[in-house]
Amino acid sequence: MTTGSSSLFFPTFRRMKGGFSLETDKRNWAIMEGIKEFSQRMTYKGHRFIMSGNAEDLRNIVNGTSSDIRVKLQPIEEAFMQFVQTGAKGSIPSDFTTQLKQRIEEKEHQEAAYKRPLAQLSNLAEEYFLEKSIEITSDLVIGTHPTRVKIGDLSAGEKNFPGFVVYAMSKPDAVFIDEPELGLHADWQRRLIGVLHDISPNTQCFIVTHASPIRAAYPDKQIFLEDRIEDYAA
Repeated sequence: MTTGSSSLFFPTFRRMKGGFSLETDKRNWAIMEGIKEFSQRMTYKGHRFIMSGNAEDLRNIVNGTSSDIRVKLQPIEEAFMQFVQTGAKGSIPSDFTTQLKQRIEEKEHQEAAYKRPLAQLSNLAEEYFLEKSIEITSDLVIGTHPTRVKIGDLSAGEKNFPGFVVYAMSKPDAVFIDEPELGLHADWQRRLIGVLHDISPNTQCFIVTHASPIRAAYPDKQIFLEDRIEDYAA
């Protein structure tokens, strides 16, 4: 990788939290601080070591993505309003109506493209969490179910899949995941890599796994370690 590149590395022992939440129990704060400190020490520039995806981290990424979308949408809205104000004065009504319809379609297309990461995350949340929505902040909720659960209150297993997706929204050059299947239903194991690629098409994924659903989804992409060892030994 080049100096300016970025990557994410998720080690297997990121799951040391088990099925309970360290973040919501004050007795575990010292452990959480130790995890964060170790992750920071193992992180170098744009190459992040993610020992445990914490709620604060996920909130920052989603909020950052949301803010970036708002910044990109502002000039689109301003250009549209300027067209409406100037076009309404000097155009023939029939011509203006046709142009207005075209501008609205273009505006909606541009907005949908910029909002796509959050829309994808919301759709995934509705599939993954059938009976609740994820509250990132009081003003930012992923999903449409009336029952809200704060992201910090999700179990370690529940954070696993959406955690990968949220981190992918940061558009890294590469993602390395050791045993991504931990805590995931077989169907989500099968879909994981495709979802990550959909969220960040230019990100290259390197996965170490024993999971049949993941392997079956990409039979032509597999590299077996024992074969490589034999090649080097020969």
